[in-house]
Amino acid sequence: PMPFPNFIIGGPPKTGTTSLFSWLSDHPDVCVSSVKETYHFYSREEERTGIVQTYSDQEIAAYSAYFKDCEGKKVICEATPSYLYSKSAIAPLKAINDDLKILFIYREPADRLYSEFSFHRYKTKRFKGSFKSYIGDVQLAQSDYHPFLKNWVDGLGADKVKLIHFTDLQTRPNEVMKAICNELGLAVDFYENRDLAAKNQTADFRNRWLHVQLLKIASIVPKKFTDAVAPWYYKLNSKGTPDKDNEDLYLLEELKKQLSPSTERVMNDFAECFIPIR
Repeated sequence: PMPFPNFIIGGPPKTGTTSLFSWLSDHPDVCVSSVKETYHFYSREEERTGIVQTYSDQEIAAYSAYFKDCEGKKVICEATPSYLYSKSAIAPLKAINDDLKILFIYREPADRLYSEFSFHRYKTKRFKGSFKSYIGDVQLAQSDYHPFLKNWVDGLGADKVKLIHFTDLQTRPNEVMKAICNELGLAVDFYENRDLAAKNQTADFRNRWLHVQLLKIASIVPKKFTDAVAPWYYKLNSKGTPDKDNEDLYLLEELKKQLSPSTERVMNDFAECFIPIR
């Protein structure tokens, strides 16, 4: 039988998915996809038009290529942060494994949106405007997590959809990883007192050309090497990101007020999906 994942980190973007994926990949009973973000069942056309895409048996079979070295592992995992927003992904993922679990990381939506803006403004350089100009209809819609989570709960069942808090991932990463291990039937002692450093942090870089070249190298060198070098590299080439100005701070507070009803609905309607962190 072709290997397929039984656990997916589904986003949303800028909630620590890279860190979680990296930490999980270190566990001896876990095998992860050959690339972190496959986007295999994510349709940008769906995001633009709202029309759900369907996938052929051939396309579904091709998905297994990302996991060709994973046969026999207890947990097989990938992480595509935009899966939260994709209704198209639900049916094919359920078809490949009816017992598949998907995990989403709940980050206060206004803070997540600002982090996404900051990431593209200062790190990827894909956006050059202000935070105010970054906020559009799509960004606001994606900040209301409730309808997207409902799609997944309706499609997979509440017992297959898992949630954790971003603040827990930030402040208690070892406890979060042990809780996830409990959920997946993995040995928890692997994360006892393990050093868990955050990955893919947003930063502006002094030498952009150097950063682009190192990103290319990072995709082909062993993960242990990049993990060892990353802290030193960030000290040398990172210059952080500018502080929020008064307009940004005002917009953030207004967005938090606007989105607070959605937050309450998520906490009430999906309370059973949150993994208990001890």
